[in-house]
Amino acid sequence: MARKVNAARNAITVALAILTLFSAGSIAATTTRCAEWVGAVRHLQIGVRDVQMRTENGPQVLVAFSFKNGSPASVELEKFDVYLYVGSRFVGTNYVPFTRRRIDSYEATTIEIVVPISSPHQAFVEQVRQEEEDFSWFVHGRAKVLFPSFFRQETWLNVREHWAGE
Repeated sequence: MARKVNAARNAITVALAILTLFSAGSIAATTTRCAEWVGAVRHLQIGVRDVQMRTENGPQVLVAFSFKNGSPASVELEKFDVYLYVGSRFVGTNYVPFTRRRIDSYEATTIEIVVPISSPHQAFVEQVRQEEEDFSWFVHGRAKVLFPSFFRQETWLNVREHWAGE
């Protein structure tokens, strides 16, 4: 009887040891993946490259963003929202849905977003442009970035910058 009890205890001990090893391996793999993902996120850079007022297709502002993927993982830009201000007054946002775009590892690119300016806001923008010497835009943007190689993990990158001039 004592042999059966000892054999059962040994079997339970071995089973628990195996489960512990699998759990430790899973935790280590998950921790490593998370650390790699955080490192990839830290190597993404986004900023305003240019802001231009245009009138050929109605009043609109072209906002060009520079995006640099300095990580070893390719990413996808799934969504890009832009809110444009003159001083503290909101003057427009991008209404056209953003088309998903892949940015390969170590790639730098420019993303251009058109922000239409409605009539009431257009009059205000023109007035401020004519009256103020230090006219500037305030751009608030945010991009949703997906990491396909990290189980489609996502992050949002925010941009808040002033841009002087046109």
